[in-house]
Amino acid sequence: MKKFVFILTIITTILIGCDKNDFLWDLPRTNSIDSTQNQIPDNPKWPVASFSASSPSITLNNNVNYLSTSTQNPTSYYWYFPGGTPTTSIESSPTIQYNTIGKFDVKLTVSNNFGTDSITKEDNIEVYYFKSFLNDQWEGWINNGWNFSNGVTCSGCIYAWQNTYNYPVTYTISKDFTDLPQNCYLEFYYYVYSPAGTIKVKINGVEIWSSSGYGSGNPVIAIPTISNLTLSFEADVGYTQSIFLNDIRIKP
Repeated sequence: MKKFVFILTIITTILIGCDKNDFLWDLPRTNSIDSTQNQIPDNPKWPVASFSASSPSITLNNNVNYLSTSTQNPTSYYWYFPGGTPTTSIESSPTIQYNTIGKFDVKLTVSNNFGTDSITKEDNIEVYYFKSFLNDQWEGWINNGWNFSNGVTCSGCIYAWQNTYNYPVTYTISKDFTDLPQNCYLEFYYYVYSPAGTIKVKINGVEIWSSSGYGSGNPVIAIPTISNLTLSFEADVGYTQSIFLNDIRIKP
């Protein structure tokens, strides 16, 4: 009995002299939300993963600057950027380029001597195609009859117009797109400056939208689920009639 009391006394003395953090193991922990909303972990020295991005939405072939805002002084970083270039990084503030239309996740894992934490933000970056004709460049579009416009009617647009014939003439502009994700949308600006002109949108030669007569707008049109396609705009214009087009977007 005396031996048991002696051993118990030793154990009690050791426990009183210990800090609670001495009994925490270096195990991974995963956050589902940002550190600004996260509860303090059991070990206050454990890192809490968090990051910010320079923009939530960019145009195709542009960059996003990421910055780790993780707390508790992480000593290592591992980023994963599906759809980005490069796809991984060990920097605290990497710059990533996106060359594919879509919405992409971003994951960050941070570590220090006390543990490891990670956070994944789904659909963190939206990458979309955008074409404005303000720079007077076709940039891959195959043009048949459209012209650049610098006039007050639609500055920075392209326009279809003819003054030679008394019957409608069709002008087209088209571009091939590859590796499109599902459920994309087409957006653009048009202005039919004519009582009888018609503008049409075609995918692989099949008409999916049209508008005739005076009017303008910014339609949003669902693109058929085709990963590789040819997008075409057709303008049917009669004598001295004009149709304007600009700000073409394909968004995921």
